[in-house]
Amino acid sequence: MTGTMKRFVLTGPGEYHYDTAPIPGIEKDTDVQTKILAAGICGTDVHIFHGRRAQEFPFVIGHEYVGIVTAVGPAVTKVKVGDYVTGEANYSCGVCQQCATGHGNLCVDKKIVGITVPGVFQEYTVVPERYVWKIPESISPREGAAIEAGVVGFHAVNRANVHAADRVLIFGAGSVGLWALQCARVQGGRVFVSDVNKERLAIAKELGAEEVFYTGDIPVDEKFDIIIDAAGVPITVQQSISHCRDHGTIVFVGICAEPVEIDMCQVTRHELNLHGAVASNAEYPAFIQLLSTGQISGEKISTHVLPFEEIPKAIDLKAKQIAIKAVIDFSTK
Repeated sequence: MTGTMKRFVLTGPGEYHYDTAPIPGIEKDTDVQTKILAAGICGTDVHIFHGRRAQEFPFVIGHEYVGIVTAVGPAVTKVKVGDYVTGEANYSCGVCQQCATGHGNLCVDKKIVGITVPGVFQEYTVVPERYVWKIPESISPREGAAIEAGVVGFHAVNRANVHAADRVLIFGAGSVGLWALQCARVQGGRVFVSDVNKERLAIAKELGAEEVFYTGDIPVDEKFDIIIDAAGVPITVQQSISHCRDHGTIVFVGICAEPVEIDMCQVTRHELNLHGAVASNAEYPAFIQLLSTGQISGEKISTHVLPFEEIPKAIDLKAKQIAIKAVIDFSTK
């Protein structure tokens, strides 16, 4: 596909314009060109838009998407023109120590869509074949645009190593937390969710949470086998420590914007296992399988759908926590 496309360009914190640019073409034998159908708004996009994360400008942000393949390089075998696909947000080098030992998400030379390489708030994108995944047409663009956040939640659950009957507490009923809730249930966990938003807690119940807690309402002596902190605020980090059982596991996937003090005596005396979780690590195929078989769903997570011309409004809905996942529908531009 050649010609021009429309794109949303961030020119500085809170500053932007829409313009027209050449459609990116196939440059490498393993490139895949995709026409974007829908894109999701992530918290990272919000932080960049408001200047809370370093970014060079002007730049096209956005890293969550689904689309239709429009062209492929001569060496591509994984997908073909016309396929319905999504793509990963992080490109690893494949040769550093982290990549060589199976931790590509921690690659020292990682490239990130919408941060270090052009993002997907434009009509077309070109992605290396390695990071493109075919998805079934039964997954709506609205649901598919939330896949990247879903795989992040799935990775956090995998880091926690959830087993049948484990009591799992999730802090934060945002998109990552709600995906993690569903993935933990698939793995047999009994899942509990805590959040400051009662509407989101209601959705958590609809998605299978055994019990939900409005912030601060968790009984003081209540303990859990596994805790996944998808909120990433100081109070939830501290509550994670206090509500974890002896030799229990805590996974921190929400990113705190500031240093947090924790009681290391509790960590030591109760032999707590603390883990970080960032992005995902070779988990797209398994996650897509769960989604395509109906074991998990993103329909209740993608709460707001807006046209391409209203990207700033979608970012605002996400920033104000009105939207769990705001989705940009490119078909209505």
